[in-house]
Amino acid sequence: SLIGFTLAVGSGLLSLTFDEVVRANTTLAPSINLIDSLVGSQWLTGVAVISTNDLVLNVTISAIDLNAMKMRLMFYQGSARVELASGAVSDMFGNPVNAIASLTATTVLADNIAPAIVDFSVNVTGMYIDLTFSEPVIASSVRMN
Repeated sequence: SLIGFTLAVGSGLLSLTFDEVVRANTTLAPSINLIDSLVGSQWLTGVAVISTNDLVLNVTISAIDLNAMKMRLMFYQGSARVELASGAVSDMFGNPVNAIASLTATTVLADNIAPAIVDFSVNVTGMYIDLTFSEPVIASSVRMN
């Protein structure tokens, strides 16, 4: 069974802790639903397992899912819950892990990684500049000096 989890919003690292060793070669998406009780929930459509068979399964959340959560300002209050579908993960003998209806995060680390400009273009005819950032930003917070 899933007994705990941590979420690092900035890096998109989700660490799931189980009560027994689980297989790392598993397909989790779309079996994980991350929930912010103030904003809503996000079913993860893309994750990559980055750990080996262990009690803790570390996964990275896809950029699409992570940016969708950031655009909705999810998890900025420092709390999160998770739902895990039955059979999303198996133990070393192939037995599916039980479904979890709602489990509160042990730790939620806020997004502390500043956005960076990754591309830009200048339109002299329309007299504007297009800026592309590494993550969603609040448009009104962009200052042009």
